[in-house]
Amino acid sequence: MTQLPHITLNAGPNATALSTLRGATRPNDPYDGLNCCHYTGDTPQHIQTSRTLLARHLGIPPHNLIIPHQTHSANTITHPDHIPPLTDTDALVTNLPRTPLLIHTADCVPIILHDPHTHTIAAIHAGWRGAIADITTHTVNAMTTLGAHPSHIIAAMGPAICPKCFETSPQIAAQFPPHLITYPNTTTPRPHADIPALIRLQLIKAGIPPHHISMPPLCTHCNPHILFSARHHTINSGRITTLILTNP
Repeated sequence: MTQLPHITLNAGPNATALSTLRGATRPNDPYDGLNCCHYTGDTPQHIQTSRTLLARHLGIPPHNLIIPHQTHSANTITHPDHIPPLTDTDALVTNLPRTPLLIHTADCVPIILHDPHTHTIAAIHAGWRGAIADITTHTVNAMTTLGAHPSHIIAAMGPAICPKCFETSPQIAAQFPPHLITYPNTTTPRPHADIPALIRLQLIKAGIPPHHISMPPLCTHCNPHILFSARHHTINSGRITTLILTNP
């Protein structure tokens, strides 16, 4: 693999944002393809090779990549490059130039935020736990402490599980707004929840204009040959990297 397989996300002017694709030659191998995540069972050699390819695409050294160990929390850290190691962290915020903020997902929703007026950026990992805990609002509030204004923020979600694929328990579904719950399978009527739609509502409530918000371009579970999906491959698998950084 010599070129970075990825999808470009809309982060507005003077910013780079993307989600990686697998680029796998053996799709049934749960780690095959590009995987930069260091805590889901992949080999250190493969992780380092993937990070080197990603860093080369961005034009920065691999050690400049800021990568947290995520735990499905609502914990947000500002200027994470000053606080290593990054443990128990699911959202990163900075206004420092050329500082790449990375998060990893494999069905959960990756979100990037950018205020082009103040060059403030954020990267968020939001599964159902993070969405219920409203990690997006916590992150927007952290951005405002650096001068960002919600009405200026551009938000984009990377690939994530779609509501048709996110079957869940009645206990979890009860924590979502009722209009975001469906029962598409009549033979086994378990609820399905729409995590991206909940996040969109939270972003709008936080003051981000609806027309500034982009929804996930692909479902991970529907496309396991090109995207990592924990529901398809199990949690012992690679992860999609979603990142944002501001350009000089």
